[in-house]
Amino acid sequence: MKLCICNMKKQKRKKYIFFIIAISIFLGYIISKYFYQFMLIQGDSMYPAYHNMQLVLLNKYDRDYREGDVIAFHCDKLDCVLVKRIERINDDGTYYVLGDNIEKSVDSRDDRVGYVNKRNIIGKIVNWGDD
Repeated sequence: MKLCICNMKKQKRKKYIFFIIAISIFLGYIISKYFYQFMLIQGDSMYPAYHNMQLVLLNKYDRDYREGDVIAFHCDKLDCVLVKRIERINDDGTYYVLGDNIEKSVDSRDDRVGYVNKRNIIGKIVNWGDD
């Protein structure tokens, strides 16, 4: 009889652990999809503010973009995600973006990027303050 009770406790424990893991994965997905996501900077176009292979946090929830904000957006013509700083907001709601490292940056000066539509913006990089 004791063996049977022990097995039942193990089964309940396994179900509980599975439930906790499933909930954690679900919450992680929701947070990553709609609120915050980690992102890896690739390249030196935003140097010195951000460097190659730097891990940053992307805020997807705050959609109030201002001049000076660093944003991540999908570039249709290059079929990739770019990270640039908003230099100017146009009257029609598009954004003129530049990389901090002007010599190495592919940004709004390039016809393949041009002006960025708000619908293409994934989010803005969280500013952790000065190092």
